[in-house]
Amino acid sequence: MNIPVRNAALSIATALGLAACAGSLPTSGTRPSDADVLAVIGGEPVTVEEFESQYMRTVGDTLHAADDTPAEYEDFLHRYVDFRLKVIEAERLGYGDLPDLNAELETYRGQLA
Repeated sequence: MNIPVRNAALSIATALGLAACAGSLPTSGTRPSDADVLAVIGGEPVTVEEFESQYMRTVGDTLHAADDTPAEYEDFLHRYVDFRLKVIEAERLGYGDLPDLNAELETYRGQLA
């Protein structure tokens, strides 16, 4: 695990107060330790490992990520949380087959990829 990314991610999570997105953790399956969870969105934990993985996919590699500022991590975290919340809402409303929504989701996927 890349320590600069982990430290920045943890600092960002604390600063953003992601408790507003929190829900209850799922009771089945393996539960990550509380220290590894940045946020809980729709009852699903977002772990440091998941955040790092998605961030690395965006920036390309750890060499580039190591030079990124906390503001860049924060911007990505905002976009990632927004994306996850929109997906959850779309699933809840059954909008998965609407062309406009699928186009928007593809835009977000492209931004995160």
